[in-house]
Amino acid sequence: MKRILNILALAVAFTSCNDSIEVEITPLNVDNTIVFNVAGGEYWGDFYDVGTANFDLWLYDSSNPDYYMTLEGFSTLPTNNAGFKLETGTYTVATTGAVRTIYPGIESDSYISSYIENEKTGLFILITSGTMTVALSGNNYTITTDFTGRNRASNEIVSDLCYTFTGPIQFEDKTKLAFSDIGPSTYTATGTPRYLSTPGNNSWSGTLEPVNDGSQKKYKIINWAGRGNNYWVYLDYVDGKLFVDNSTRVVGNDNYDGFFRVGYFDDSHSLWVFKNYEYEVSYKQSTRTLDFSGTVITGGRTYTALVGIAGYHVVTGDFDTVFSDFYENLKIQLTPIRSSSFEHSERKTKNKKYFRW
Repeated sequence: MKRILNILALAVAFTSCNDSIEVEITPLNVDNTIVFNVAGGEYWGDFYDVGTANFDLWLYDSSNPDYYMTLEGFSTLPTNNAGFKLETGTYTVATTGAVRTIYPGIESDSYISSYIENEKTGLFILITSGTMTVALSGNNYTITTDFTGRNRASNEIVSDLCYTFTGPIQFEDKTKLAFSDIGPSTYTATGTPRYLSTPGNNSWSGTLEPVNDGSQKKYKIINWAGRGNNYWVYLDYVDGKLFVDNSTRVVGNDNYDGFFRVGYFDDSHSLWVFKNYEYEVSYKQSTRTLDFSGTVITGGRTYTALVGIAGYHVVTGDFDTVFSDFYENLKIQLTPIRSSSFEHSERKTKNKKYFRW
C-alpha cells in the first residue's frame, strides 16, 4: 500500500547528530535525538548461508508506539542459539551480510529490511547508509545510530537520523521451524532414481498439504515420484524438526502394503531398507526447500541415504518390491498456495512490531 509522507516530520533529520537545538515538530524529539525505550527482535541463525547470524530488531518509544525503527542486521554466529545477544561494536549499513552490518532498506515484493516509520503521520524513510553502535552492560544495551535514509514518497535524501536506546532486548529464537512455517504448497522435486532398471522420474511436480489431527502434525506430499495423486508420503513434524514418516501405510494393493522408507545400497548394490530408522529431512526457510539428501549408519558403516516407497508382502511381511524408485539427493522446492483460508507465513513479510502485538 502506498504511503503518503509528512515532509514536515523530516525537518528534525536535516540537522547534525551533534547539534543541540530545540525542534517541536515531533513529540519524540529531545535535543535532536530520538529516544526509544522499548526494543525486541528475532534471531534467525545463518538464514542466508553466509556464515553470519541474521537478526531483526525493533525499537520504539512507549509513549508513541506508532513511531518505530526496524532493522535487519548480521553479527557473529553464536555457539548456542539460545539467549542470542547483539554483538557489541559499530555496525555499518551494507548489502554484504558480513559481521556487524545493517542491511539497507531495499524494497522488494516480500519485505523491507531497514526503515523508520510513523504510522500516524505517514513518515516512511528507507535507511540507506550510516552506522549503529552497540554497547552492553549486564543485560542492558546502549544503541546509538547515525543513519542516512531516503524519503520513499519524495526520493529526498535524509541525513543525520540520530536515535538512541538503552535497556534490555529479548530476541525470539526463530531458528526452530514452526509447523505453520510450511503451508499448502505446490512443489517441484528433483533427484536421482537409483533402484529400478527402468528409472523413475528424475523430476516431477505435485502438492504438499499440512495435516494436523490434534495428536500428530504431518506434511502430506502428494504425487510422490510422479506416480499420480494416489501416491503420497508423509513427513512428521516433531519439535521444530522433520522426519520421514515410516509407520503410515501410504499405498497398497491386495498383495503388498507400501510404506515410506529410507534405504541404502550395500557393496553388492543390493537395496536394503530400514523399517524404523529415524531419518531427519532438512528444510531451508529462505529458499523453501525440503532436502532429503544425507547419510545413514548401519553395521558401523556410513551409506548415502535413499528414499522411496517400499512394498511389503501382506502375508510374509517381507520387503520384495517397490511402489516407487528410491532416490538419492532428492530435493523438493515449495511454492506457497495462497487462499482465503490460509496466509503463508513468509520469512520477511513479518516486517514490524511482532513483539508488541
